Amino acid sequence: MGNVLSAQFYAAAEAALPGLEADIARRDFSRLHGWLREHVYAPGSLYTPDELIRRATGQDFSATPYLDYLRRKYQALYLA
Repeated sequence: MGNVLSAQFYAAAEAALPGLEADIARRDFSRLHGWLREHVYAPGSLYTPDELIRRATGQDFSATPYLDYLRRKYQALYLA
């Protein structure tokens, strides 16, 4: 469940922060950390888990971002 949720948070952060992947490639996690602090860490105890997910990502809890990640990561290995 943690992997599914982290993929959903990452997808939302990536949508909100263009160039995030390039930041991470440069080992600059400051914008990602700022987004997580604002949208997840700070309001974390104010809302139920479902409400926090909805507020942070704009969607209900979903496995779709995690499944998309898995497809991108492994598709070339299994379709080659």
